[in-house]
Amino acid sequence: MSSPIRLWEQPKLASLILAFAVLSVSGVWLLTRTRPTKFSPEAWKAASAKRTGGEPKNPRKLMVNDVIDHYLTNEIARDSVLSLLGPADLPNPASDTQLWYYVGQDSKFGSLLPPSLYLVLDFSPTGALKGCRIVRSD
Repeated sequence: MSSPIRLWEQPKLASLILAFAVLSVSGVWLLTRTRPTKFSPEAWKAASAKRTGGEPKNPRKLMVNDVIDHYLTNEIARDSVLSLLGPADLPNPASDTQLWYYVGQDSKFGSLLPPSLYLVLDFSPTGALKGCRIVRSD
């Protein structure tokens, strides 16, 4: 009859098991926390109302790369963008050449008031999309 393994007598085995457990838990946490999601016009538009301080899980932040890569193609018309994303969160009445959409807070900063992230769309005078970028605003 064999005796049970006592982890306190096997420090290398105990360290290996502990390291595996920590990596497994942190890997699952990272995957569920930062996994990009497919763009949904309904979810994007609904998230505009959630622009309150401290919301770490704004769905727009997880969708922004998909919307840039697959929906905001060059030369798409401004009216089509407004139909897709809804009204801009920071409208500029003096200019029809830019739309600003709130994306979320920049979680890289560990402050009480982290900077906000915006998707900024630039349009030509004729209303065609020229480019887009993510901007951090304090």
